[in-house]
Amino acid sequence: MKKKTFFTMVLILALCIISSCYADVLNADKVLFKIFYEGSDFLPENTIALINGKTYMALSDLSNLFGFKAEWNAEDKSINIKKFYADDGEYSEEEMLYPFEENGLWGYKDKSGETIVYPQYCNAEDFSNGLGLVRSSSGQDGNFGFINNKGEEVIPCIYPYAESFKEGFAAVNLSNRTDIFVWKYIDRKGNYASELSFDERAENFENGYAVVKDNGKWGLIDRNFNFVEPCIYDTRDQIIIPKS
Repeated sequence: MKKKTFFTMVLILALCIISSCYADVLNADKVLFKIFYEGSDFLPENTIALINGKTYMALSDLSNLFGFKAEWNAEDKSINIKKFYADDGEYSEEEMLYPFEENGLWGYKDKSGETIVYPQYCNAEDFSNGLGLVRSSSGQDGNFGFINNKGEEVIPCIYPYAESFKEGFAAVNLSNRTDIFVWKYIDRKGNYASELSFDERAENFENGYAVVKDNGKWGLIDRNFNFVEPCIYDTRDQIIIPKS
């Protein structure tokens, strides 16, 4: 029921955004709201509009809030909504860069082969969810961060370890000591996605769920960072990830 309500709300709001394109012929005002989602406040990038007494929010802000990908098709004036920030298969080749190695350092090229990021990283991963995971240098001083398709380091190399983004989130390690691990999740803007932290492991999201390990026990969380299975299991094999 919750999923049905969510997607119904998204589709209604998507249609409302189309109508907002004609705000110049409607009674439209800019308004300021404080938004809370799952108990946390959310600051949208775009102005919320009050049109003919109804409140509308930009679809791009909704996608950031709920973790879906929305695409506008100008030809048939339609909006295509896909659940989650999906794997690279849902990003066009023009949106991605491709790692290459030269003299022991890594950079990125675009689809045409033009160098966008000259070799400067000791490691560079394939793009995932529109961002590439990079490592500044080798050894204990080498930290991880993320670049976008313009070659900009949008999330600085400050993490001792990190995983690539999956389904809109990345697991990052916050400790500079190899014998102490503190894991959290960040969103594509580099903000902490939740107050939850785990002292041993935080895996990538898969089908809306992520396996975590805390205090020697395994558990499972969902995309709202609620525990589906508490950290009570001795082995990871005991965790079964639900199918989408």
